[in-house]
Amino acid sequence: MMYKFLLSLLLVASAASATSELELNKQIKAKEDSLNAKRGLEIGGSVKGILVNSYMSSDQEDGALNKMPNVERSQFVTADLDFHFRPYDALRFNMLLRLEAGMQNYFASSAKSISAAWLNVEGNVNKDFYWVVGDFRQQYSPLTLFAPTGIDDILYEPLIFARAREMAKSDALIEGNQRNLQGVNLQFRHDFGGAAGELRAEGIFARLRRVQVLDFSGANGNLLPNGGNAVVNKGSVYEGSYQSANMDKWLLSANLEYLPMNKNVFVGFTGMYVFDDSTSFRYTYRTNKEEVIVDGQLSYTDNGELIDKVSNPTAFDDNGDYQLSVINPLETDAQRTTILAGRVGADVAGFMGNKDLTLDVMGEFAMSNDKLYEVVPVLDAEGNPTGFDTKQVDNDGMGIIATLNAGYKLPMGLTLDLSANYLMNDSAWFNNLAQSPQFFAQRILNTDKDGNVVRYGVNAPLYSTFGALYFFDPKFTPVSTQLATTDDPTVKGQTNSYNIAPYNKNSWGTQTYTRKELALMNAMADNAVQMALPNGLATANRNGAMVNFRAAYNDFAEMSAIFNMLKQDKSQSPLFKEAEFMEYGAGLKWDIFKMLGFSLPLEISGSYKHSLKTQELTDETKAAVPGAEKGELKMDFINAGLYVQYLPRLGVSAGFQMINMEYDNVSSATYARSAPGYETPLMKGNQMQWMVGLDYTIEKNVYLALNYGIITVENTYNTSAGVGQNMPNYIDATVKDETGAVTGTVPEFKHKFSQAVVEAVLNVNF
Repeated sequence: MMYKFLLSLLLVASAASATSELELNKQIKAKEDSLNAKRGLEIGGSVKGILVNSYMSSDQEDGALNKMPNVERSQFVTADLDFHFRPYDALRFNMLLRLEAGMQNYFASSAKSISAAWLNVEGNVNKDFYWVVGDFRQQYSPLTLFAPTGIDDILYEPLIFARAREMAKSDALIEGNQRNLQGVNLQFRHDFGGAAGELRAEGIFARLRRVQVLDFSGANGNLLPNGGNAVVNKGSVYEGSYQSANMDKWLLSANLEYLPMNKNVFVGFTGMYVFDDSTSFRYTYRTNKEEVIVDGQLSYTDNGELIDKVSNPTAFDDNGDYQLSVINPLETDAQRTTILAGRVGADVAGFMGNKDLTLDVMGEFAMSNDKLYEVVPVLDAEGNPTGFDTKQVDNDGMGIIATLNAGYKLPMGLTLDLSANYLMNDSAWFNNLAQSPQFFAQRILNTDKDGNVVRYGVNAPLYSTFGALYFFDPKFTPVSTQLATTDDPTVKGQTNSYNIAPYNKNSWGTQTYTRKELALMNAMADNAVQMALPNGLATANRNGAMVNFRAAYNDFAEMSAIFNMLKQDKSQSPLFKEAEFMEYGAGLKWDIFKMLGFSLPLEISGSYKHSLKTQELTDETKAAVPGAEKGELKMDFINAGLYVQYLPRLGVSAGFQMINMEYDNVSSATYARSAPGYETPLMKGNQMQWMVGLDYTIEKNVYLALNYGIITVENTYNTSAGVGQNMPNYIDATVKDETGAVTGTVPEFKHKFSQAVVEAVLNVNF
């Protein structure tokens, strides 16, 4: 199947290369005519064909303890057909038809699907009024309506990796920082001209989430499968783990912007109301004997006690097997969140009329009111508790952002740019329409190898940051933990992380999360790329400044430097004072061929960034733990890239990335208290990735690439207290005496594994 897939990609590339320049010009002209046409049908879209074979290996692996496959084959084709039908000048129908086929199990019907990924109707009345019903995208500002990436800037990311990340985001229908919404959008814009400027008004009524029943144990629709199962988690219930909804969630928004003085001054106001429709609250029927996975086998619980359906079938014969229950038992309270924000700014360079100067300022102030719910006892006339009731409490927060952009283009071809942001977001600030990130770290490659603990994401034994950032599979079919010709593997071969059925593997998404879900996501964030601002500029509990300096010379050389200094507004732990974050780094990109006057590129790039999180202990904690002062987490991120075209369309690309993380004893032990699956403290984490490839490029987004790379991960654990689920199940960290009896565990254990990746990519945008 692999060679057939590669052959198909090569044939497509050959056909593309046979297209003459004249024919390409005709196609471009036809596209332009279609865009300019007032009426008619326009068809565009993209085709992505990806083959990724990953081979996991470790010298420490014990095949007797883990018999799951070391090879994972992910092969799929996705075709997005973008239809735009315009029967009248003022009316348009838009639909994105997505066709998917998994080549891994091509002849299975579950591997193929057709869906309408995007559907809307839009139109305009005269030139000032515009409307859309259905799917649409919108963003206002970082504190109001915004979709942050959720990861720190990757300075001069190598092209071979940047392409992969863009494909993963494209599969999730992500475009910039716009938030995907579904509902009604009404816009009014009128340009008065001159000093009167332009007036913009917009209203949105959109549904963010609908009532839906999801499988508690499945990977689709759950941040942490089985996360609310007290039996599996040994009594721990992780709130926010289920993304099923008891009620419909809605957004009601109004935005007003005025740009006077030839649009050189900006004044804006936004009001938003995010709420759950209590009248839509629904229930479902579930067995009162809850399904759980114990030692890789399906079992059931009755009032907390494990029972075996096979050995005790009569336990399910009575009529009380199913009872009415809430869809999501961890999210029963209705959200009521109000956001009010104002923005004011000015383009100073625009007033001066200097095209070589960039100088603008913007300030934004936002307030949030979120209704929280507390359980309080109900007392009788004599003051004795008779039960419990729910009390609604106002939680008022505030967020402030001040932004400065300055730059100048010198006659010699040198351009200097400076961008600075200052944040003041208190700990109560909340707006899930601005804080829900596009990235939530997931285990992607070789998930069959540690299927039961894949659900822990960044804390899974075989997790790598690079796998989460750059790889995806829209419909991956996992392997059962048991293989046989009977029905037993279907029942007993399930895992705690996903069901044995096709599911989506992608760390990128467009969901709007609840308060509890965001808290869980922050606890499971990847510190390698999400240390300081996991929820973008709207991250709560952050004060500080961020500075970015850039210098470019004649479009062929560019240098950037960053410096960020942030601090928590309020400590989230009684043991520590407010955490402090510091980041600094620099990078360079240089197109040598362009500097020499050649039309083809030879671009080299590189960057280095250092991140530090420190958290000083309180005086009481220092007194209780003599010798302990503070906890530190250090991280270094290195990038190096090369891209060269030696023929008109043939190119060579290469990339190298390395992440080194180091925890001290205080920080690693603290993290273990809050992160799901993190039982054995991590002391050091070293990750490295390199990849080289050949590509055939027709246009920027039309290319065929054949790549090969290696991901290497080496983690050092503090195993003095034992071995937890965040370590591989095939390692032996025990200490034995002369008779072979186990006497304890080693105080420190180092585990190393690697993944060899063979990748073939076809990307066509038309």
